[in-house]
Amino acid sequence: MSMLYMAGKWRAITGLIILSIAMLPINTSAYDSNGIQASEAQVALSPSTGLTQGDSLTVYLTLTNTLQSDAFDVEYAFFKNDYTSSQQLLRSVIDIYAQESETVSVTWDNLQESDSRVWVVFEYGSSEQSFFIDFEVAGLPNLRIMQSEISPSSGIKSGDTIQLSTLIKNTGSESAQSSTLHIDLPAPLEDQEIVTSVLNSGQEEWINTTFTAPQSNSYSIYVTPDFHDDVIEASENNKVETVSLIVEPRMDVYHLENISIASTEGALEGPWTISGKLARTGGSGTTVVPMWIEIDTGQGGIITAQPFDVTLQGAGYAEQSWSYQINSSLVSSLSAGGYTLAAQIDPFNDPNFLQETTSNDRSSSLLTILEVPDVLVDPIARSSSPQVNSGEKVTWQVTVTNTGGLQVSGKIEYTFEGATDLSSLITLNPGEAYTWSKELSTGVGAHIAPFEANWIASQNSWDSNLMNNQAVSNISVEANLRLNWATSSLRLTDLSGNDVNFPIEEGERYVFSINLTSQELGDLSFDCRNGENQILSTSEVNVSSIGQKVSLQCEFDAIAPLSTIQLIPSDLSVTNTFTRQFSTAFTTTDDSSEQSKSGTIALIGIVVVILIAILALAIWFTRETEEEVERDIFEYCPACDGELEGDESRCPHCGFNLDKARKQFHECHECGESVPDLMENCPYCGAIQDVSSYFERRERRVRTTPKAEIALPEEDDDEIVSGTADFAETVKEFGYDEDQLEEEWDEKFAKAEAEIAELEQLYEEEEISTEGMTPEEIEELESKVTVKLRTLKQLGEDSSNIDEMLASKGELISHKDDGGELSASDADIRGRLYEITGEDGIMPGDEVHVGMNIADGSLAGNEIEEAQSDFTFEDDEPIAKLETQDELTPQRQKPKRRQKKTAECGACGAEIPIMAKECPVCGAEFE
Repeated sequence: MSMLYMAGKWRAITGLIILSIAMLPINTSAYDSNGIQASEAQVALSPSTGLTQGDSLTVYLTLTNTLQSDAFDVEYAFFKNDYTSSQQLLRSVIDIYAQESETVSVTWDNLQESDSRVWVVFEYGSSEQSFFIDFEVAGLPNLRIMQSEISPSSGIKSGDTIQLSTLIKNTGSESAQSSTLHIDLPAPLEDQEIVTSVLNSGQEEWINTTFTAPQSNSYSIYVTPDFHDDVIEASENNKVETVSLIVEPRMDVYHLENISIASTEGALEGPWTISGKLARTGGSGTTVVPMWIEIDTGQGGIITAQPFDVTLQGAGYAEQSWSYQINSSLVSSLSAGGYTLAAQIDPFNDPNFLQETTSNDRSSSLLTILEVPDVLVDPIARSSSPQVNSGEKVTWQVTVTNTGGLQVSGKIEYTFEGATDLSSLITLNPGEAYTWSKELSTGVGAHIAPFEANWIASQNSWDSNLMNNQAVSNISVEANLRLNWATSSLRLTDLSGNDVNFPIEEGERYVFSINLTSQELGDLSFDCRNGENQILSTSEVNVSSIGQKVSLQCEFDAIAPLSTIQLIPSDLSVTNTFTRQFSTAFTTTDDSSEQSKSGTIALIGIVVVILIAILALAIWFTRETEEEVERDIFEYCPACDGELEGDESRCPHCGFNLDKARKQFHECHECGESVPDLMENCPYCGAIQDVSSYFERRERRVRTTPKAEIALPEEDDDEIVSGTADFAETVKEFGYDEDQLEEEWDEKFAKAEAEIAELEQLYEEEEISTEGMTPEEIEELESKVTVKLRTLKQLGEDSSNIDEMLASKGELISHKDDGGELSASDADIRGRLYEITGEDGIMPGDEVHVGMNIADGSLAGNEIEEAQSDFTFEDDEPIAKLETQDELTPQRQKPKRRQKKTAECGACGAEIPIMAKECPVCGAEFE
């Protein structure tokens, strides 16, 4: 960095010098080329002194135009050492204004010690001028590696000692101070650095070193002189020398698989068998491999077993299994736990047992030393309550823990209230804790009840410490008085002690009696209260003997309508309150009683009226119309709207798979919940679902049921047929009401009359006036097809003039009856009718164009250019058998469909909306 800084400084100084030179008047010794002048004085070198080998030199030349006009394309050039084309540094041209000077420059890089002169040439107008400037370049040392080789040059194997010899020489003109030779060895070897001596110009030195050959492979060793740049040299390029190293494979013994440790099941003290398999590569003959077993104590030390040998035999690759057994004496100093056990190859590093690598000489596994199991019993047994009454039950809990590494089993022997028993067999896995519980009964009387539990190990089960197998505790048993109601002893008598009949009579006095059974001893009092919470009597109870029976009596006056008796103990912990009610009849006739009766009846009446009103409102708000009822009764196929009974697997009308459809779901478009495709409303948000969009529309096949012909009895026209005597009752059997039917008929008749009147008024014939129209408008009006419906009055007039209509047809021809069934679709009859009526009708095969000349296959007579139909369908289920019914068999009412009001087009006969002004099929317009 300092050299660059000094170079920049010299350039600045040189620039100032050149500018100063350019400002001086030109002397008479300047070289002149047609008015362009330069001389040695106008050449500056930077740096001008102190040049050394490898430096860069910048030459500045000032050219002056002494003419009164501008000089263009003044050519100049610089040459190294000699004025020859091979030594040219730079050639260029420059423009110089009149009476002005221009400075040009060139840089000469990597100066050598032999470089000493720079030539300057300039020319303007075919008059070349040249001169030179001399300078000096000092020499530098230059350290080079002349030779580097390893010994031995071949047959090197891993672990061999290799010698590296390197010849370093100073090829510069100056002496080189002491420096560092760096040797880059292959991993995992460490690099080496060797200090070299001071070398004069042309002097050389051998540097020798050794290293151990790594694993077999091909390597490159890099040798670099003056690694730390201690010597300023003439050239720093191509300094590194590369030496090839080939290490051939050596015999290697390694563990082919991880070692394993096995022991007898349940053996806590061994022995343990360690087994494994060794393999050898790169060897031949017999190889004796020394080994030993070592155990890491976990505290920085190891325990080793006696060394043993494994023999490998064969040419080239060989392998051999081995095993070794250790016993408890080797691990007696180790506590229970897990330890790392390793099998080591060549544990003594025998120098005669050389291998390719030692990184695979060790294989380890986990040795687990199990602790002899000990069943630890929690010394404190836990009771469900520290204090209980005598005779009550208490739950005892004891926790046992297996602290060892093997499964153990045993039973708990427990003693309580003088009784001893054993629990069922308990099995504990290693480290498992188990809580045993048992519900036991306490004895009679107040006392302290001790509890004791002991763990009894099963035969062949481990338990290293028998001193921690017991749990003890005790509870306090109290003997408080307790009474229980004997409801079977309840009696209700009159004052004479006779049983009474129910209901009892109001105002009469009765005796209520009941018994109680006792436990333990004590005193208690009972208050007898009636339904008005009045104390009728108080009874004192003293239980002085075990099992004593207690009897209670209470006299009371009956109160209508219910007589209530309560026996309330003074201490509710002894027994609970006993309550009983008896139905009581009214016997008094005073005003208050009558008023009470009247109030009760009125209240009941109001409640009944309210309930009836609620029921009526519920029926009104939940009623369904006839169509909704029918819709609820029947189910419909989602593909063809055919009627279903509800239990079909496939639709009988179109073969649609109903079982599959019932399993399809979709997401509701409102709430996103999963909804069955057959459900019309979302059960979560109530949104209406478009059921038909989830199923392919199918054509419904109409199946006709063969009708059985039944001979009807001859009708007597003179016979008078009478209806039912009770029409109202008869229609109720069909689910209708007489008034309802009558109102419905009246409404429909009135509605029909209104619609007919509306049609008559809407389709009254109107004359269209052509006054004021142009001929083109009249022609367009006449070209339109205008269909007008006739009123009922006109139809009646036309029907009365049938004779005139027939007479206008000319000669009448009668159609002979050949006994066949007549049909308007019969082609022959249709043609005959056209002959009779004289109409120009359409016959089969005629080409008909309707409206906008559309080829609609749904219109009769249209020609369909190309159409394909596939009438196949999949039907795995057999067609249901159709039942034959005659016309007289009563059938359930068919569901009614909501139909739109339609009319018939007078031009093509298509069905159109009643208020339509144009036929969508044929294009006819209506007024």
